[in-house]
Amino acid sequence: LRDDHVLAVAGPYTLCRNPVYIGNVLILAGVTVLCELVWAVPLVVLWAALVYDRAIRFEETRLNKRYNLDYENYSAAVRRWVPKSLSQARNTLDEHANPASWVRALSVEWQCLVLLIIPMLKEFVSDLPAPPIHGPWLPLFHFFHL
Repeated sequence: LRDDHVLAVAGPYTLCRNPVYIGNVLILAGVTVLCELVWAVPLVVLWAALVYDRAIRFEETRLNKRYNLDYENYSAAVRRWVPKSLSQARNTLDEHANPASWVRALSVEWQCLVLLIIPMLKEFVSDLPAPPIHGPWLPLFHFFHL
C-alpha cells in the first residue's frame, strides 16, 4: 500500500497483461492432475478462466481510469491472456525491461507456490505404509490417504 504505484509493464508483464492469473490457472490444473482428477482439468480451467476474465475486466476499467494513456498504450501492445514469445515481448516494450521485476512478481505471489505444498505432502504421505492410528488423528490420516 505504498504511494509509489506505477503501472507494471516490465518483467512477466511484457509477455501478457495477466501473468499471475495465467499462473494460477496452471497451478489449479496441475493440482487437479496431482489429485488424479484429470477429467476435471477442463472444468477447472474453464471455471478459472470465467472467474478471472470478470476480475480482469474490472481491473482493466480501474487501470484505464488511473493510468489513462499509459494503460491504453500498454494494452494495445500486450495481449490480455495469450503470452507473447520472449522475442516479441522484447520488441514491443524493451525500454521498460528490468530483470528485477521478475523477482518482484515472484515475491508478491509466493503464497501460490506455498499452496503446492498441500498436494505434494498428500502424495508423500499417501505412499507411506499405514500405521495403526486411533483417536483424533484418524480423520486427518484418512484425508491424506484418500
